[in-house]
Amino acid sequence: MAIVDLDYKFICVDVGGYGRNSDGGILEESVMGKRLEAGILNVQNLQSRSNTRLDTYNYRLCRARRVVENTFGILSKKWRVYKGPIELKEETTIKVILVTCILHNYLRVKNCDIKNIELDEDQWVIRALEEVDVNK
Repeated sequence: MAIVDLDYKFICVDVGGYGRNSDGGILEESVMGKRLEAGILNVQNLQSRSNTRLDTYNYRLCRARRVVENTFGILSKKWRVYKGPIELKEETTIKVILVTCILHNYLRVKNCDIKNIELDEDQWVIRALEEVDVNK
């Protein structure tokens, strides 16, 4: 489950919900959902519908969903690991997903392809990759 911006970059990622559970149930039980409910994530509140027409709200919600789906599409096209089932331990799978999301954002910011990365100049991405911890 993820929150993304209009530039197809991940703002917040929560990995580990099982596919058989409903999206609403996963969101409600996740750290991301609890932070979203508490208002401590820096995202626009979709619940505030005052002074806007319902059709405008529905259009914006539909557009937001499309951006999220497109972001996951871009991610899966770029990384071969998403071409089929990920046959790794659950803990390793979570790390792989988080690392590919970090690298996805890096490539979006740099506006480059994976073949053109020079990590020596951008130590922040290396630190972010080192900080990937499934226990947070």
